[in-house]
Amino acid sequence: MKDRTVELEELWKKIYTLILQRNLSQNELLISCREKGYDISQPDLSKLFNGRTSLNLYQYMAFCDVLGLNAFGISERCRYGGMINLHNTALAVEPRQDVFKGFFGTYRCFFISTDKYGDKIHKAELTFKSSSDERYCEAVLELPLLDEWDSSGNVKKKLYSGQLVIASTIGTGWCILEGENVPELSVLAFRHRSFVIKDVQCRMALALTTSSGSNKTPTCHKAFIVRDKNFEICDLKEIEPYLRFFWRDQDILITKKKMEELFSGAAGEETARLLKNAFEDARLESYYEINEDRLLRANRGIGRKDIAAAFAHVLGAMELPHILQIVDDDDERTFELLNAWRKQKENQDSVSGSQET
Repeated sequence: MKDRTVELEELWKKIYTLILQRNLSQNELLISCREKGYDISQPDLSKLFNGRTSLNLYQYMAFCDVLGLNAFGISERCRYGGMINLHNTALAVEPRQDVFKGFFGTYRCFFISTDKYGDKIHKAELTFKSSSDERYCEAVLELPLLDEWDSSGNVKKKLYSGQLVIASTIGTGWCILEGENVPELSVLAFRHRSFVIKDVQCRMALALTTSSGSNKTPTCHKAFIVRDKNFEICDLKEIEPYLRFFWRDQDILITKKKMEELFSGAAGEETARLLKNAFEDARLESYYEINEDRLLRANRGIGRKDIAAAFAHVLGAMELPHILQIVDDDDERTFELLNAWRKQKENQDSVSGSQET
């Protein structure tokens, strides 16, 4: 068992990191503590921030209350390492294990908005690192909120922390994240393989989370994780379609109008040539566009059971499978597109440099 003074020092490091991440000044923290009914003086707070005194239990409880943290939960995490207790030894958690080689570092994480009525691309920062006690792989994600600013003019952020768990025997990794200022758990699952010499450059992940917007619901979406710090939303042009769900070994349905646009070169002559070679003489099928709201509006007064049964038959006739997957093509093709982007950028930089000289 750790000495309580040592444990409180470790807890203060975690709390101090959160205070910095949320851009809270000492005065703002003090005011928030007093609003919650805690009697903490400015001199005591200054000494704590300057390292001239140690955190005490009363201050710890006050800061957890202000920051929206579970005081018992953060203490247990600090004491035992990791945010969850795992019993299966095939699940790797310790950073020194070989399966974590190549995964440590900071990535950019891109995904399409989970708001039902939005399709904006979000960019978050995801970091994997060894915990301070080297007992688990810590994960931290910062998500800037689009069009939201605090009183100081800084972009607001949603903060998540947790850990990375890997099962190399089944080739899967899970990044389990807990919201720091929202009651939310999210999981990013991705394909794992061992990296001995090089670092991981990119991965496509499947995220299980809660949607944004006013009507929050359990949501599943894809996310593109890339190590390159220069990769921006504007560089996602060819990779963005892989953030949308599609099903291999199943026909992809595209309207005749959109396919003719692709045949005519809307996405480039090379793409048009490849598509024409394969699909120009493809057999056209007719499909119905089924909308649940339309079914409800056209049958007002009909019992909910009958509506549910009718829609169940529609779903049963739908030509889509019942699972969503991340497969090797997701990683391999996005990696090829990432390499093509890097080469193009290197050529542009080379041309720009020669012009300057």
